[in-house]
Amino acid sequence: MSAPGKPTEQARALRRSAIAVAIACTVCLPSRGDAQRLQFTKLTADDGLSSPWVPTIYQDVRGFMWFGTRRGLDRYDGYSITNYRHVRGDSATLPDNYIEFVREDRDSVLWVGTRKGLSRFDRAHDRFVTYAVGPGDSGRVVFSFLQTKAGQRWVGTE
Repeated sequence: MSAPGKPTEQARALRRSAIAVAIACTVCLPSRGDAQRLQFTKLTADDGLSSPWVPTIYQDVRGFMWFGTRRGLDRYDGYSITNYRHVRGDSATLPDNYIEFVREDRDSVLWVGTRKGLSRFDRAHDRFVTYAVGPGDSGRVVFSFLQTKAGQRWVGTE
């Protein structure tokens, strides 16, 4: 038994181990000159973003960044932003501006879930084809999308 206030042999061994690990980590880490420098660019409404609230982000196979906001869908090509929004009476636009998700299926088809259904992006014509999910013309909130290996498409709703 050790005297009061004095560390035990086990405590001293643990402290030596911790110091050895700290030294090993310091020696093994790359120097500041070796570390890769990452650059980030902040996009705002001044750049054309529909809303500062962006709950879903997706990068498609072509490299475009898609930002789902509460005021529409935005596509960023690295230089400029294209906005896609619901236009009343135009069935080739999104059914709603409240975007829940953006994803591609196995065939690189872009799907967008909204508060009023599921939309497929027609890249050739730069428009949307919307599918009401569930009863009624307005559809349901679509939260998620999954395509199985067999090609079946599953849609998660409220």
